[in-house]
Amino acid sequence: MEYFLLSLIRYILNNYVKDIMAITTITKTKFKVGDRVWVSPQVTNRIEWVQATITEVQNNPFVGIVITVKTDDNTYFFEKQDMFKSTEQELCLQ
Repeated sequence: MEYFLLSLIRYILNNYVKDIMAITTITKTKFKVGDRVWVSPQVTNRIEWVQATITEVQNNPFVGIVITVKTDDNTYFFEKQDMFKSTEQELCLQ
C-alpha cells in the first residue's frame, strides 16, 4: 500500500512539474503590443495583406506564440505569429 501511494505521489509531482515547465517556458518573439504588422490574407479572408496593430501577444503552450491584432476598421483577428509580418519588412504581394 505504501509503495502504491509513493508511486502515485511521484507520478503526480512529475506530471505537475512538467505542466509548470511547459507553461513557464517563454518563446522569443520579435512582436510586441502596439507594433504595426501586416496580416496574412489567410487570416482575414481578404484579397490582400491588411495592416493592423498588435493588441495582445500570448505564449500558448500548445501552438506557441499567438498574436491578436486590431485592424483599422476595428476588426480583431488572432493567429500564430507566422501569419504576421512587421510593417518594416518589405512585403511581397505576389
